[in-house]
Amino acid sequence: MRGGRKRLRVTLLLLVAALGAGLALLAYATGALRSLELNTVDTRFSIRGEEERPPDIVVVGVDAQTFQALGKRWPFPHDDHAAVVNRLKRDGAKLIVLDIQFSEISDTEEQTVALLDAVDRADNVVASTTEVDPLGNGNAFTYIDIPPEVEKSRKPGAINAYIRRDLDVVIGNGGFPRDPGGVIRRLD
Repeated sequence: MRGGRKRLRVTLLLLVAALGAGLALLAYATGALRSLELNTVDTRFSIRGEEERPPDIVVVGVDAQTFQALGKRWPFPHDDHAAVVNRLKRDGAKLIVLDIQFSEISDTEEQTVALLDAVDRADNVVASTTEVDPLGNGNAFTYIDIPPEVEKSRKPGAINAYIRRDLDVVIGNGGFPRDPGGVIRRLD
């Protein structure tokens, strides 16, 4: 009789363990605990507190004061962006990251060429895109003369690679996944 009871306990224990594991997997698969997980991430960051920006990083932003000072509307002509790239390079920037998607030409060919020349001379520019095709090519600077065989290529990133060789600019995906509440907590 003792052996039967012990076997029953072990069987029930295994059943409860399997049920618990199944419920945990179901909760994970359906995202039932996602908001709880995100809350713990937010709490840990709030306990850590704000971190200071490293002293060797400078952010050049476009805000309401910029529009007022320049008296211009968005999008700014490409030669304005070229002037910023030239200034940053002259002032010793090791890396220039443009969080602007240059998917369209400017108002004039001269303005467009000014930006392309500035980016090429700088030789340290990363440009953002939020439109990425299935092959991983971003929609930035694609208005330059890209050879037809590169445009038709099925090789992943072929257009980005060509632009990198031709303009010395790296195209990066600036689209970040947003969690509930519009918060960016992770990068793919």
